[in-house]
Amino acid sequence: MPSIPANELKTRGVTAIEQALAENTEAIALAATVIFWL
Repeated sequence: MPSIPANELKTRGVTAIEQALAENTEAIALAATVIFWL
């Protein structure tokens, strides 16, 4: 498995969170918690 730079991994994570929020607004609290720990 190729290595992924940390900033790219974070960007992918944020993008995934944004997509989840677009699909389910109830995920906001969870996403805020995840972003807090990044």
